[in-house]
Amino acid sequence: MRKGGIFVNLILLVAILVGCQQNTNKSLNPNNISMITISIFKGFAQISDELIVTITDKQEIDKIVEMVEKAKPMEGILDVAAMHYDIKITYGDKSIKGYHVYLGEENGTILDVENTGQGYMISKKYLEIFKEIIGHQN
Repeated sequence: MRKGGIFVNLILLVAILVGCQQNTNKSLNPNNISMITISIFKGFAQISDELIVTITDKQEIDKIVEMVEKAKPMEGILDVAAMHYDIKITYGDKSIKGYHVYLGEENGTILDVENTGQGYMISKKYLEIFKEIIGHQN
């Protein structure tokens, strides 16, 4: 009986650990980021080359990283017709991570290019920071 209890506890522990690791807003490791580019959205599952801004300043990189990491998962499967911008994060080893961004009035939405069915809500605070970085006119 005791072995069964240990086994059940072990299974629960593994389930909890796996669940905690399934955050798609994983740490982007800003210290390894060499550049972030922001471009006009052209289509899902790709990053546009119509650049608006290239960011190499550490403080601005940190702001974009914080925006992505602080975005909150949205409920359900996302069904969006179009986004506004693409974010391309380039690391020192030349690997790339991409996101699509939608700017709303009170908040925004960010999608991982590799999983456009799951949306993440950007708070108004980060929405305003993003607009400032790209020079967005209201």
